[in-house]
Amino acid sequence: YEDDYDPDGYPSILSHLKSSGVEVYGKGSHGRHTDNSSNVMAWFKSQYNNLLHDDFSR
Repeated sequence: YEDDYDPDGYPSILSHLKSSGVEVYGKGSHGRHTDNSSNVMAWFKSQYNNLLHDDFSR
C-alpha cells in the first residue's frame, strides 16, 4: 500500500482493465515492496501455478 506514489493509480487501471474484459489478480500488503519479499514471491508463485493449471492444464 505504501509503495503507490499515485493513490488513484491502481484503482484507475483496474477500472480501465475490467471495462475491457481483463481479469486482474492483485494483492496489497503494508510496507514497501522489499519489506516482505518472501511473502510477495510466495503469492506470485501461487498465482503463476494457478494460471498454468487453470489455463494450460499443467
